[in-house]
Amino acid sequence: MCTLMQKDSLLNGISQTLGLIVIQTGGRNEDSKILAGLRNRLYGLAPEEIDYEAVAKLVKEKFEIYKL
Repeated sequence: MCTLMQKDSLLNGISQTLGLIVIQTGGRNEDSKILAGLRNRLYGLAPEEIDYEAVAKLVKEKFEIYKL
């Protein structure tokens, strides 16, 4: 469960990570496909249906892989 602001934060983090992946790899890869699918799924969920901690952990892990 999360708040509306947490949902917005997750969507923002996913978008930033997707941009970072494209910059680092020059295109899309499996991680970007996973994150894009997750982003699309989050848009359709109510904040109460989202496990904030689990999604935030996944996004952070993907971000750490591609950060400079």
